[in-house]
Amino acid sequence: MPLADDGGGWGLLHATLVPLVQGWRMYYMSSLEFQTQPLNWLEYISHHKVTWSLARPSDIERVHHAFLMAQAQAKGL
Repeated sequence: MPLADDGGGWGLLHATLVPLVQGWRMYYMSSLEFQTQPLNWLEYISHHKVTWSLARPSDIERVHHAFLMAQAQAKGL
């Protein structure tokens, strides 16, 4: 979730302040990288054993679409 996407600070609150106060380890992905390589998000989640992540519904759809396209490409469709 972008840190200031909703204008109300929810991205900042949920993506930075709550994890910081709780002492959680945080990883961030740039918006540009997410836009161009959305499947990297899943790779990072797996690699870092992430247990909690935030994304807007439109971002989840972007990752889902990229996953389906990669799956079809791997099958030669």
